[in-house]
Amino acid sequence: MGVYRWLILSLIANLLAHWVEQCSLPPVLEWKTASRLALETLLPSIVWFQLLKQIRMSADIAAQYGFEIVLKSLPDPADWERCKI
Repeated sequence: MGVYRWLILSLIANLLAHWVEQCSLPPVLEWKTASRLALETLLPSIVWFQLLKQIRMSADIAAQYGFEIVLKSLPDPADWERCKI
């Protein structure tokens, strides 16, 4: 059973690296570089979505203690130049 999981995970990793490599400009022709590019491209999104999921699940716990969790995007740096006082 463990070998089967390892084979499936290896296949998924190779497919993700291949797809990211195909989308990069110019295409990268080394697996090591393609896998690093896939990691740098996909991992931050996965971590961010997991964090948002955990925050949403914990919002009711915070509300029980009188806190509210609010997530807002930061203002665009281009707006900082216009709004100088």
